[in-house]
Amino acid sequence: MRTLRTELRKVVAYRLPLFVAVGALLLVGLWDVTILARGQSGLRAMDSSLAFSGIVLPTAWFIIPMLLVGADTCEGTLWPALHSRPGTTRVLMGKAVAAVVVAVVTALLAALMLAGLTLVTSHGAPTVEVLPAVIGRLLIQAMLCTVIAFSIYVLTGYQGASWIILGLLVWIHFVERVLSSALPGNAGMLGMPFRLVDFWIRGKWSATMPQLEMFGFGPLAVYTAALAALAAGSFIFFSDSSGRTWGRKRW
Repeated sequence: MRTLRTELRKVVAYRLPLFVAVGALLLVGLWDVTILARGQSGLRAMDSSLAFSGIVLPTAWFIIPMLLVGADTCEGTLWPALHSRPGTTRVLMGKAVAAVVVAVVTALLAALMLAGLTLVTSHGAPTVEVLPAVIGRLLIQAMLCTVIAFSIYVLTGYQGASWIILGLLVWIHFVERVLSSALPGNAGMLGMPFRLVDFWIRGKWSATMPQLEMFGFGPLAVYTAALAALAAGSFIFFSDSSGRTWGRKRW
């Protein structure tokens, strides 16, 4: 708990992780204002807000865990922290959990803004009934995206953060579209885990494919577990004494 408290304090102390989270929320809030200005209401307003936040929020969730590690790297405090007590594993776990906490809080605040948007629009009362499901799905998406980003960051030895972010965005907005259309039948869903979660949150299958409502996050959860296991294995067996992945292991 002490390590987690330290990492959560660093979110504020280093400013950049906090700025990214607040900036994403401001963008979502500004988009909600434009929705009100256009006069959208009910489910249409909610879908428009979720479609925009489905682009902005995952990007922030990819960036935050990298900033938590990158700030220590820039300040020169990461390697001494990894060498000291409570040890490398606890320090990195503290950073991972802190990143998840920030992502979850961001998702909750975005959901609060979504609820406010829904309540002030006309014909919004029936839409409120689906808000609990939407909020729960946003929280799942926040946790999965954060774990994916942190796992990839560990696998690359805490380097190339900007390339990781770019790669994830290219995958979501380009590669997934190609794979989903190229693979036949349900296999196409395995190639579009991020878009699948986005559709799941927005309830796109409520009328045509209700059976998918129960496990729309399934492919992304499988990929997340596989990446986390790979990152943990590479850290345990292939990290050097300073915690950098793929270094020479000293027993």
